[in-house]
Amino acid sequence: MTKGNAVQIPRGRRVVLRSSAGSPLCFYAVRYACIMIEWEGAGAVLRESSGSLPFDRITRVMNPVFFQEEMKQLHLEWTRRQAGYRGKAKLAFMTLLYGLSEQQQISRSEQTTKRSILECARFIEEHYRETLDRDALARKFSISSSYFSVLFKKYVGCSPVQYITRVRIAKAMELLKDSSLPVSAVALEVGFNDPLYFTRVFSRQVGLTPRQFREA
Repeated sequence: MTKGNAVQIPRGRRVVLRSSAGSPLCFYAVRYACIMIEWEGAGAVLRESSGSLPFDRITRVMNPVFFQEEMKQLHLEWTRRQAGYRGKAKLAFMTLLYGLSEQQQISRSEQTTKRSILECARFIEEHYRETLDRDALARKFSISSSYFSVLFKKYVGCSPVQYITRVRIAKAMELLKDSSLPVSAVALEVGFNDPLYFTRVFSRQVGLTPRQFREA
């Protein structure tokens, strides 16, 4: 247990928490019963369950201040035991669960998006000779065109166009060193249809023209 984490302890598990005067362990704990309910027609049927909520065993809370305030409110309602305290405590607990559920969905969505972007980067590395259009790449990997460049830069470190250029220039450098192909042929081989444009881009990226690079 560390600060900012929500820990779920399954039913039947014994946990020992140790603390010290120099580093006291402060936490809120809620004991709950979790039962699966399945609706069949107009009625509900109770099913056996593990007693665990559908969350990871340890969840890093994105908004620890909100989480802590909600736990304080839950604790306050339960200890005061004023009229309706059970319902208010349950509501506070459900608010916490909803927050964790929402956070988990966002986290999973981000992981899926990251995987898609990294797959896109690998696709570029394997298909750099082909015509690569930013919007077409976004559609291919089911990513919103309006956010594609932003997400690509977040997970790869540069824009899609910059990455395509870097991959092509890196491949061109290999061909210039390891083959005797003319510069115009090298340009076509790495996806540039215009040798003059290729030379301008290469010079801007490398600081030398393709011929100067080969001679060096």
